[in-house]
Amino acid sequence: MITGNGPKENISLVRVMMRQVAQLKRLTSDLLDVNRAANGKLFIEKTQIDLGEVLSAAVETSRGFIKKCGQKLIVKNIDSQIVVDGDFSRLMQLVTNLLNNAAKFSKMGDQIELLMERQGTWAVVSVKDTGIGLQQDMLREIFNSYTQVEQSYSSTRGGLGLGLPLVKHIAQLHGGTVEARSEGPNRGAEFIVRLPLSEKV
Repeated sequence: MITGNGPKENISLVRVMMRQVAQLKRLTSDLLDVNRAANGKLFIEKTQIDLGEVLSAAVETSRGFIKKCGQKLIVKNIDSQIVVDGDFSRLMQLVTNLLNNAAKFSKMGDQIELLMERQGTWAVVSVKDTGIGLQQDMLREIFNSYTQVEQSYSSTRGGLGLGLPLVKHIAQLHGGTVEARSEGPNRGAEFIVRLPLSEKV
């Protein structure tokens, strides 16, 4: 039992503890998945899925964290029916990691944009932010495990540098790719995932 505080203080403390436990669970899960991927033991189960439904689920999962960080989320075109052969939970994990990463490396009041579109035989998912940006030499390194970038906005939000490596592994398991773009420090960043469209449609 929590004592020594009033009811409101106790409720606030419990909420902080719950957030910390949830964060620890996410970090532990990411660490296990990165180790599985490194050992070739991260598997997916492909079914024909609507990618828009994946993005909607990821938005609901990340909305609380984005709100806590004080950013505005803009969602575009995810109602379009774009079908891929993929693992729903793993693709949701991919998009959630990208959204959380954008929030983590953005300031209060910044904007995050999630976009889905079809380009030829590819489904393209883009997460773009107006945050701290990336040095050009970090655009590839950022997908390596435990790589850390400027921490001035993110130091209080946790992280081990595992989210983006997981994004890369999951994209590759689906026959896709991921790339990072940025015009430099304090000029935001964009992460673009390309996944092959289902051939069964």
